[in-house]
Amino acid sequence: DDAVLVFQQGGRIRYNHTAGLLWQWPAGQVADWTEDDFQNWIASRTTSPSETILRLKDGRLLNWQRRPLVVRGRELGRIWQWTFDDPLQEERRRRQDAEQASMTKSEFLAHMSHEIRTPLNGVIGMTDLLMGTALTPKQYEYAELIKSSGRSLLFLINDILDFSKIEAGKLELTEGPFYLREMLEAVLGISAAKASAKGLELCLVCDENVPSRLIGDEGRLRQVLINLVGNAVKFTEKGGVRVDVSQVRHEAGEHPGCVLQINVTDTGIGMPAERLDRLFQSFSQLDASQSQLYGGTGLGLAISQRLVNLMGDRIRVRSREGVGSSFYFEIPLRCDAQQWTDDLSVREIMRKEAMHLSGRDVLIAVENEVLRGVLQEQLRSWAMEVHTAIGSEEALERLRYAASNGRPLPLLIVDSGLDDGRGAELIRKARGLASYEKTGMILVVPLSEEYTEQENPALLLTKPLYGSSLFIAILDVLEISRTPLLDTFKNRRDPDSQVETRFRIDSALMRAEAPPTILVAEDNRINQLVIKEILGNAGFEFEIVSDGRAACEAVSRFPYNLILMDCQMPEMDGYDATLLIRSWEKSNPDRLAPGHSVPIPIVALTANATRDDEQRCFNVGMDAYCSKPIDARRLVQEIRRQLVVHSQAGK
Repeated sequence: DDAVLVFQQGGRIRYNHTAGLLWQWPAGQVADWTEDDFQNWIASRTTSPSETILRLKDGRLLNWQRRPLVVRGRELGRIWQWTFDDPLQEERRRRQDAEQASMTKSEFLAHMSHEIRTPLNGVIGMTDLLMGTALTPKQYEYAELIKSSGRSLLFLINDILDFSKIEAGKLELTEGPFYLREMLEAVLGISAAKASAKGLELCLVCDENVPSRLIGDEGRLRQVLINLVGNAVKFTEKGGVRVDVSQVRHEAGEHPGCVLQINVTDTGIGMPAERLDRLFQSFSQLDASQSQLYGGTGLGLAISQRLVNLMGDRIRVRSREGVGSSFYFEIPLRCDAQQWTDDLSVREIMRKEAMHLSGRDVLIAVENEVLRGVLQEQLRSWAMEVHTAIGSEEALERLRYAASNGRPLPLLIVDSGLDDGRGAELIRKARGLASYEKTGMILVVPLSEEYTEQENPALLLTKPLYGSSLFIAILDVLEISRTPLLDTFKNRRDPDSQVETRFRIDSALMRAEAPPTILVAEDNRINQLVIKEILGNAGFEFEIVSDGRAACEAVSRFPYNLILMDCQMPEMDGYDATLLIRSWEKSNPDRLAPGHSVPIPIVALTANATRDDEQRCFNVGMDAYCSKPIDARRLVQEIRRQLVVHSQAGK
């Protein structure tokens, strides 16, 4: 029971048994006490964290109320009342309050994301269209800056959403098969332009025993690596960035698995040891000057750390100020059983054929220390004798010296960026030297550079370099016969690329009969203009409606090949419209588009960007999901993929 003390008019004092046990007032004395006497007695036995809470010496808390004693509208005295605080109940209340606050914050951020993405889609989409028109160089530069600013804002929104989901414990991993090397190539490709503009090298070193096809959350792993590689490029002015992937352990059997270590190393500004503990704090950078110089919110590393935690490890860092940094972590992944067997076969063949390279001399003419180091490591792993040069004149001198001793070098590898982009010129000069007419020569070039055979009498190898691709190139230029099975490393592609190939074949048939007709359900006028231009430029016929109800009516009148469905519209939203369309299809199977015996593919277009939003789209019967702002290339690719998949299913 609560402890109660009553001060009645006329000075009479009454208290219940609980109050007597609680305060242990001296018997026979309190009858003459005033309120101040009681107050002093209580104060000597408690501390007061606040006006309404008392803490006893044993640590227990009391809620304290003081109020008038009112009977039938008349004030007859005052009541003091103490209630013991239930710690479990208080903990439950605090937890519930925290969960409610987190939910409210997540809902607010999701709503704000939608509200910001909708106009942002117009800004980025219309800028894309503007850049496709005839502009002066200065106008194009201005438009590019607008688009870049819009993209930066989009990345910030995504970071805040991810951070919110992590804080609320709602971010989950989604497993699926993916090709590791292709994912890594895509990651490096995102930062390639910025690295090239700064004169940096981006290098990938993937051990030969790393499985090619893995099962895990490719999207989240890519997100972590994009952040780490992007930061490395941002904070590096000279040298480069390398990504090393190695297998630290594996488990064979019916369900094979492995643990990979991924290491992102740069030759950038580095960090002092005493500040490393701030790296993974939210909204934190090492100092204010870095934020002003390099930009950023300080969320990227915090989010990446949380994602790696979900994957089963943590990001670690080694750094020396003025030298560079290395961020690394380990991640457990499952392996595709059949691909595991195929990889073992290919690696065994590589080991046998590497014996043909053992002891052979090779000269690498590379100025950049990062690229030179990667090449040296890879070539020495095949037991080759490696010689280096950091300039064209030094390389030519080494070639002449070797030839004068009767041992011309059999292999020359040159970076096209040598001596300010004159690597190809070195190849031509080397080819003109006596004893080097038939020497194997490889020119390492960025993907953006183009050469004809007349311009360059050497085999071209594009960056980023893979050990397997370099190995095959060396065998080819040295005219060493090899098994065709090695081409599985060089030519492997994701199954989605086969869909794209099939589309190129099927698209000719589509054009021969009639172009696909697409229904667009979108209420925002700017988004309508963006989608109209994208579809028109891609050669599609289309019709645009402004709400879900109009979309349902249009489907009942005409057999569309595909529907682009906005999720948030007046009258009827995209979710309800999809449910009605799917129900209508079941009742009218004869009204589908020609050649289709399956439902019409529906692609969601929405500014809602959470995993829950994506799953909701699939739950109501949509086939794919494209978040706004709309990326024209990805949207067209998804449309084509859906058309091919559904066309094949219909046949």
